Amino acid sequence: MMADKVLKLLFLIFINMGIISSDFVEPVSMTAELEKDTCVVKLSQCTFKTGIPGMRGLPGEKGDRGESGHAGKKGDRGYPGYDGLPGIQGIMGPPGSEGVAGKPGRDGTDGKKGNQGESGLPGVEGPPGSEGVAGKPGRDGRDGKKGPRGPPGVPGVCIKSCSNDDDLDDEEPEGRKDTVLPGLCKSYKSIGEGRTIEVMPLDPFKIICEKEHRTCLILNKTEDLKAPSRDLNYIDYTENKQPFWLSEYHEIYQYYNITLQQLAWLNSQSSYVYQKIRYHCKNSPVLPRDAPDDALALLTWNDKLIGPSATVNSPSHYTIVHDGCSEPGDSTEWGYTDISIVDTVNRLPITDFLIKHIRDGNQSMAIEMTELCFI
Repeated sequence: MMADKVLKLLFLIFINMGIISSDFVEPVSMTAELEKDTCVVKLSQCTFKTGIPGMRGLPGEKGDRGESGHAGKKGDRGYPGYDGLPGIQGIMGPPGSEGVAGKPGRDGTDGKKGNQGESGLPGVEGPPGSEGVAGKPGRDGRDGKKGPRGPPGVPGVCIKSCSNDDDLDDEEPEGRKDTVLPGLCKSYKSIGEGRTIEVMPLDPFKIICEKEHRTCLILNKTEDLKAPSRDLNYIDYTENKQPFWLSEYHEIYQYYNITLQQLAWLNSQSSYVYQKIRYHCKNSPVLPRDAPDDALALLTWNDKLIGPSATVNSPSHYTIVHDGCSEPGDSTEWGYTDISIVDTVNRLPITDFLIKHIRDGNQSMAIEMTELCFI
């Protein structure tokens, strides 16, 4: 062991002294015989510039399994991903079933009081008042200036001599049957009942003098009570979904066979009007039993709506003489209702009809004027 140490020491000394250097090209061999238990060291072809790799040692035994490592720290949050592409539009679903009808809403609050209405039309002339107390005699007035010459008068008629005011009636000019008279039948009591005459010199038309000296229009009347005549222009309003005015279909004055101006003249000569109307119906009631608010409404001469009874707004109303248009259910047969009205000239004649009762099924109606007399 001592010899090995001495040999190693000498080897190191040689290296430090430069005896063994990297400049040696030739390999150096060395053999040493040592004593018993000594090792023979043989150096061959050693170059100190690059060592000769030794033989690979035998693999060592498998070591024990190491301990598990500690859990790593939580990584940083990743960046947001890119937006995805739009999805494909889905197929339209089938329509939903109809919802259940909602409950009726609460009644609304009362509205504000409206503005004051326009002034009404002048009232009907009242009856003559009682005779007043005689006044004191006044002073004689001065003569007035002569007035301008008046326009030519209407064709004259013979005046009947009479002894009191009740007999101050004109007599028809004898021998002149075609004379156009300026007044109504009440002015010519000598004219018999059922007599046809012409009145209104500026726009003549024919009338009939009836009982009580009434001046009545010549109207077209139907004789068939089971169905209206085609001449009455009855209306099928099955497709209507809301109330409508008769004037939307026909000119109202065609039912009277005279013009509006001639009607106005008759009113100016009269105090009262007697009117009868026949309402032809098929499933079109005048007084519907299931909806009394939908009763037929009539428009008066002064543009007021009246019904079958008086109201707080109007005392005027019509009277049902015969009711054949108020049967319940869907009637497929024609019927009729007769209506009668008597009122002053500022309310009559009727100028339009409002049909309000609209229901399912075929609905038809027609209007016929059966009497219109002035007095």
